[in-house]
Amino acid sequence: MFLDPNWHFVQRDMLFEIRKYDEVTNGCWRNTQTSVDRVSLELVRSQASIVEVQLRAATVVITALGYEINSTNCAVTVRTEVYAPHRVDASVDGYPITAVFPSLLWEQTAILTGPKRTMSGRVAETHTKHIRKFLIELSQKARELRTTALGTR
Repeated sequence: MFLDPNWHFVQRDMLFEIRKYDEVTNGCWRNTQTSVDRVSLELVRSQASIVEVQLRAATVVITALGYEINSTNCAVTVRTEVYAPHRVDASVDGYPITAVFPSLLWEQTAILTGPKRTMSGRVAETHTKHIRKFLIELSQKARELRTTALGTR
């Protein structure tokens, strides 16, 4: 069984950058900052640090894509992704170089439909549920990696 070592490194560093993408129209996701705040809170509660841009930081991307179905209802796809920084060392004309690029570690998607008046809260709650699920999986996979691949407990 292959276990991605990035689970270990993300848990060890617990550094996260948060990005949001709002692709929702017609007032179906009115307060995007609520999702960012809730995701940040869950990460901080798990002893993580929220940083701006840093090469060692994992990136949490929260996205919503949706539209108004009619004057009172919306359909929104809510997505949460976590990217681990992946480092590649190389040599160009004898000079060492290092590149760091994001590698998808985890993702979760949900589709919401319903009243426009409650949709922003439901989007934020879905992002919160997603990041909680990620944090549980992070703990489990990092422990599993240490136990099976490294032979420690």
